[in-house]
Parts: sequence; structure tokens; C-alpha cells
Amino acid sequence: MTKIEFREDLLAPDRELKIEYVGKNAVWILGNAMKLLQNTLKVSAVNLREDKIYWDITGDPPTFYGEWRGLRTEDQWTKTLIRIRAQGSHGKDSGKVKVWIRGFLFIKYEYKNPFEKMLWYIFKRNFYHKQLRAYLENSKGDLLSIKEQIKTN
Repeated sequence: MTKIEFREDLLAPDRELKIEYVGKNAVWILGNAMKLLQNTLKVSAVNLREDKIYWDITGDPPTFYGEWRGLRTEDQWTKTLIRIRAQGSHGKDSGKVKVWIRGFLFIKYEYKNPFEKMLWYIFKRNFYHKQLRAYLENSKGDLLSIKEQIKTN
């Protein structure tokens, strides 16, 4: 079976949202990134991943790095992926952290013959395009919501 795959960047033409914070409780993101993704995407924990968590306590102040991602299925062809990365340090009184948020819309269609492929392109262009735009705008709003939630905490 052959497939067609598209990947739309949610923030095009930008690549990612960036937040820089200096102050108390800079490590807040490490404990709350999964909750942010789960509550914003409205998915179960099965669709969330904590890809990396690193601590380096040998330096002064100790540094940390983390990556998380959440995947939401929009329909049988489309999925939304949001990825959060955080890097920073935290001392006794204060710390600093940089957070990057990035998102994609994945479209995947499988077909068996050239006729089905042609039908997909006709369907996508005439009917499904509006739905894809709605998914794109909704997911972009989710990214901005995550950014605002991080900024307020």
C-alpha cells in the first residue's frame, strides 16, 4: 500500500515559540509540562511522552534539560503533535529557564491505486482543505495557550 504524507508547521513562517524566564521557581516547567500538554490537547496520558530529562548537579548552579510531546488524533488522516523543550539552571535563590514550543499537523493518506490517489487530491482540494485549516488554527491556538500558561507561572 502506498501513502501520501504531509507535514504542516503550526507556526509557519516561524519555527517555534521561545520563552525566557529569570526568577524563582525556574524548574516549574519540569513538573508541569506533561499536565500542560494533557490539559491543552485534552488527551489521555497514553498520548504523552517525556522524551528526555537531564540534571547536572556537578555545576554551580545545577542545570537541567527536558523534552515532552503530546499527540492528538484529529480524524482518521490527521494528527497534531506539540513538543516542549526546556533548558535552564536553578540555584538556591533563583534560576533561569528557556522554553521552546513547537507544533506540527501530520496528514497521512494510504491508497492502493492511482485512481484512489486522484480521488484523494480532489477530495482534499475541494472538501477537506477547510477542515485542515480549522485543525491548523485550533492547534496554533493550543500552542499560544501553552505559552500563556507558562508565562503566568
